[in-house]
Amino acid sequence: MIRAEVPPGWLDRKRCYQGHVFVYVLEGAMTFELDGKAPITVGPGEVFHKFPGQVMRAGNPSTDKALTFMVVQLNPEG
Repeated sequence: MIRAEVPPGWLDRKRCYQGHVFVYVLEGAMTFELDGKAPITVGPGEVFHKFPGQVMRAGNPSTDKALTFMVVQLNPEG
């Protein structure tokens, strides 16, 4: 589990994990782009669940507010 804070306008690279990823937004809003699907926006107190094998890109759509979130990642053994 990690806690992260990212600046306004932050856009992560595309990622793919072999386990489940749960993102809980503490402050701000976070967008998620999954290949082939419309973007999803998650706000404070909400959770986003990424399933194993999905390609994901996350970002902070705000131009003036930092984004704070927690990530829990559950990977298969090995």
